[in-house]
Amino acid sequence: MQKRLGKYELLKEIGKGGMGNVYLARDSESNATVALKVLPPEFTRTPKYIERFRREAKAVARLNHPNIIKIFDIGEQESTHYFAMEYLGGMTLRKLLEQRGRLPVAEAISILVQIADALDTAHAQGIIHRDVKPDNIMSDESGKFKIMDFGIAHTEQGTRLTVTGTIMGTPEYMSPEQASGTAVDKRTDIYALGIVLYEMLTGKVPFNAQTAVEILQMHITKMPESPKLINPEIPGNLSNIIAKMIEKQPANRYESFRHVINALTQALPEHLRAAGGVTAKEIAAAAPPPAQARPAPRVRERVILQTPTTVRVALAASILLNVLLFGVLLLGRGGAPEATEPPQPMFTLGGQVFAPPAVFGKNLIVAAEDGTVRAVDVETGSVQWKFETKDKVTAAPLVDGDRVFVGSWDQHVYSLSAGDGSLFWKVPVGGCVFSSPALADGILYVCTREGNVFAIDAESGALKWKGAGGNKTSFSPAVHEEALFIASDENRLFAFRCADGTRLGELETGRIKMPVLVQDSKLYYAAFNDLAERDELAALVLSPGLSSAGIPVGRHKWTSPIEPAATGQ
Repeated sequence: MQKRLGKYELLKEIGKGGMGNVYLARDSESNATVALKVLPPEFTRTPKYIERFRREAKAVARLNHPNIIKIFDIGEQESTHYFAMEYLGGMTLRKLLEQRGRLPVAEAISILVQIADALDTAHAQGIIHRDVKPDNIMSDESGKFKIMDFGIAHTEQGTRLTVTGTIMGTPEYMSPEQASGTAVDKRTDIYALGIVLYEMLTGKVPFNAQTAVEILQMHITKMPESPKLINPEIPGNLSNIIAKMIEKQPANRYESFRHVINALTQALPEHLRAAGGVTAKEIAAAAPPPAQARPAPRVRERVILQTPTTVRVALAASILLNVLLFGVLLLGRGGAPEATEPPQPMFTLGGQVFAPPAVFGKNLIVAAEDGTVRAVDVETGSVQWKFETKDKVTAAPLVDGDRVFVGSWDQHVYSLSAGDGSLFWKVPVGGCVFSSPALADGILYVCTREGNVFAIDAESGALKWKGAGGNKTSFSPAVHEEALFIASDENRLFAFRCADGTRLGELETGRIKMPVLVQDSKLYYAAFNDLAERDELAALVLSPGLSSAGIPVGRHKWTSPIEPAATGQ
């Protein structure tokens, strides 16, 4: 460990955060104690790591809020990048929950409002945190809680460093749109803080499993258990607020954290707010104007969008299941759930559908085997627009902003208007497109069944480069930093440089069964091991310098056999 960086004397390591190690340090000029976040040396060889690290510092430095950790200084010494922030001296919410299990309602509300108000300020500056979790919420010595570690935050305006189609975040707290690798907005943070509130009140997260892939699948498809069933002390109205925060579809969540705080004002008794240190006056100050106020949310019931055929739904967490396609539509209903007859379809959609729909506002964007892409109103089932390709469409559409990207068996990729279905551009790719594209930094990456990969400018449709990714490619590509990963049906994983398509390396894997998943500098894949004659799930630690040809793709961290479930006799 270095002893000194700039004017800061490093005393000891106190933690690890997104994109950096954190040290207790002393400012030699003011003698103040600070926390110094340092970018590890292995990341300094990659410009995007440095850019993300500095972006975090600059983003937080311009935020002025008592519940957001303060940044004092940003520096560099001999290629070592660091920034100094306030030393809190308290404990993380994670540690608090480990010690106490679950928190009293009033205390949980107090923490929620502090962090919600802080994130609302960040959102007003166009900054989305994207990794809200108890580990990133910490108290100072006075007991005030602050949000920290904006390491994978992104700015809604300016340079796009987000990666659509790539998993970024912590599985237990990731929104369905994060889990599916689609575009995120501020409602992603609302979902995550809703999960944190659920955990504070029940002592556990709503979705947990042995693997990250299973957890991501749950966020997309599984309805959580009501927190009130776990902890009867939770007021019914508060349980409803949590339910609205963690709705599957962003459009059904609160519009902003100010609306969350306003709902607390309307729904909770004054004595609970006051006991938690949250007065009606304080909540009202953060609430939206009365004309925008909404009543407290009610318990919602699922209504089914059903197709008449059995279809294969490619879950965004890279799990393929043979199921009947269920689109979840949400209708308000007051009171506790009651035993009722099974819900009837609100409307049906004819034709075979092989992939889950995407969401744009109040429309479902659905692709079908007959080659059509439709926008369907979720309330009425009416078709808002329809676009026809020349052959089957079996991959999920990708929605980003006001664009829909979809590939067809007619050997073209299309960019459509999400609003009216008009064509922006179509690009020939010389092969059937079986899988959804990935989008990163304004570039669309598309794989064909014939094994080719195309990098296309998402705005104009201009071809950036073309590469070969094996004889057959059935799965969506994944992007991590400067590298693109493609799983081939010929038992190999290929890595390409995003900038120009240079093949960086390849790895023998066995017969890969599904799209790869990239998260936190690790790549997960499931493959059949011919020697062991079994399916295995593997984790690959990616090489930090994977931007130059010839560097190994990475090293295996672990492999785990996937055993078939025992069946009863």
